[in-house]
Amino acid sequence: MKSLTVVFVVISLAVAPTAHSQAHTPETINNKPVYEAEVMRVVETTLSRMWDAADAVIDVQIENSVVKSISSPGVGGRPRTPLIRTFHTAKVLRIIKGDFKGSTIVFSLAAGQVELPDKIIRIADSEALMAGARYIVFLQRDESSGTWTLVGEQDGAFKLEKGRLKPQGRGIVAKEHSNITERQFRDELDRVARARQAH
Repeated sequence: MKSLTVVFVVISLAVAPTAHSQAHTPETINNKPVYEAEVMRVVETTLSRMWDAADAVIDVQIENSVVKSISSPGVGGRPRTPLIRTFHTAKVLRIIKGDFKGSTIVFSLAAGQVELPDKIIRIADSEALMAGARYIVFLQRDESSGTWTLVGEQDGAFKLEKGRLKPQGRGIVAKEHSNITERQFRDELDRVARARQAH
């Protein structure tokens, strides 16, 4: 049974410390207050569970990225703060899991900053993936919107750099696989795939 990735977002006013006071001054850009959204991710605890949660696992190279704000219905007549997501367009190098067809794929994660008419919202402690870099990404398909998202947000992205793995997340799977070789990671993925096919 596939697990569901749930993301909670908490919005707080960004503050900058002042030199002569214990109080904090709200950070502003273009005379607008800056709000930081903290994303609380639900992250799988094993590579096997990440594999099961993913509709596709793909070796990609990031081509470009764009940050978007996504409106969502308010509650009780009050407008809801828009979601901030970075949409990555990536070249598909190899399909490891799934039946995705196409030479490019677009997927998103909670990262980036947008300027709205009355404020600026940025995602705290989350960075977009790097243009030109290679990643193995674990992706979920949102059938209602037809979009792809990373499993566990940044924890679903593993950067490949000089033959080594640089996990982008901070969860258990990321820590266990930090700096292993690309071949070791591919072998482990192959073992997980074979184990699932045997059931």
